[in-house]
Amino acid sequence: MAIVLYKYTNPYINCNKEDKRDVYFPEINHSFHIYQNFEKKISLDSSTGNKLWDESYILSKLILNQTMFPDSFNNKNCIELGTGCGLISMLLWYLKANVIASDLEETLNISTIPNIKKNTEKILEMGDIDLDIKNIFTYPLLWGNSIFQQLSPPSENDIDNNNDNNENILPEEKSTFMIENIENISFDYIFGSAIIYKPEYVDDLLFTLKELSKKNTNIYISYKPRFLGEDIFFNKTSEYGFQLNFLDQTLIPKEF
Repeated sequence: MAIVLYKYTNPYINCNKEDKRDVYFPEINHSFHIYQNFEKKISLDSSTGNKLWDESYILSKLILNQTMFPDSFNNKNCIELGTGCGLISMLLWYLKANVIASDLEETLNISTIPNIKKNTEKILEMGDIDLDIKNIFTYPLLWGNSIFQQLSPPSENDIDNNNDNNENILPEEKSTFMIENIENISFDYIFGSAIIYKPEYVDDLLFTLKELSKKNTNIYISYKPRFLGEDIFFNKTSEYGFQLNFLDQTLIPKEF
């Protein structure tokens, strides 16, 4: 498990009041259009997935850093925890990974799915890169509960109902990344941004990370110190069998 610690030095990067943010990555010459939802008040206790947090941008930049990730993400199995607006998951899909974007069901419906749908449709319309919409999938995931139940594939009736209601699964598509046997899946990578800030969620988060992990799974989490007792997470990682490493600060984008 690698922890990306950063501090904030650019007063303009956190454009948290804009309904739409364009995030450009020169490494791939592409911009993702992120739609933020401010209908509900956003705080550390509610609606956190309705805006783009700096940690998502930072981890996305690291994913594109060939020093960090010299190998291709092509056909790698990835899952993002607390995907929110879905930037990291969409980037991984753009890099041809198989992606599960997970979050609370309400966040998926309000933020994740609309963002993924709008961005993937535009990318596929451009036709500049060979991508398959069936390689990105959304699913509700509640930390602390067994993932074997939560990530089991929906029935055909569930899929049809979800397509009718625009819930849980991208409209008009059926993902080929359906997991027939969750016990045997091997995630190459687990990503999470801005998910370490509530001490009461630490054990649930570590429990879920443990269940999702196999022997060769790599976990990357970007983290901004908020001094809310997050050290509890770091102190407990060894109890769940994780080896914790902090990344060199020189890898952090220069604006942070």
